[in-house]
Amino acid sequence: MNDFLTALDEGDLKPDVVKRFEEMVAQAQQSAEAAAKSEQNAKSHADNAAGSAQQTAQDVTATETARDDAERFAENARQDAVATAEDRKATAEDVTSTGANAAAAGQSAQDAAGYARAAEQAKTDIDITLAGTLKTVNHLSEIAAAGQNAQQESRYNLGLKDAATMDVQSSIYDRTEGR
Repeated sequence: MNDFLTALDEGDLKPDVVKRFEEMVAQAQQSAEAAAKSEQNAKSHADNAAGSAQQTAQDVTATETARDDAERFAENARQDAVATAEDRKATAEDVTSTGANAAAAGQSAQDAAGYARAAEQAKTDIDITLAGTLKTVNHLSEIAAAGQNAQQESRYNLGLKDAATMDVQSSIYDRTEGR
């Protein structure tokens, strides 16, 4: 490199110096292209992770709404079970005139209790699903952050910083306008 910098014109350079310089330029160009490709891949992964995180956040909202609905349904079922139990008690007191109604009230109480158990199970299942979804959101956020960090680290490791986003010079001669 020093031989190249101290030469007065291109004719003063030794052929092996020119060859080494051209090899360095080619290697720098390959490194820049690899860094640009790595950056594009990292951006793509980060964008995919961000999109997945957004979709998962929407799914979390929908799951929370479903859980709230299930809780409301469970509460209504509990109230229905209490009301049915009270009806059953009143019916049992008047067994002589309403024997058939007592059996129906008992069945209603059993049905309501079954619905209450089913609603409780649905609430439990929704809570488990919500916890899993929140873990997924956290993992996707970590992946998106890791993609950003990997992109920055690859630029730093190559010593390119902003060079990876610039156009690569295709020859050893400076083609900058005005020079």
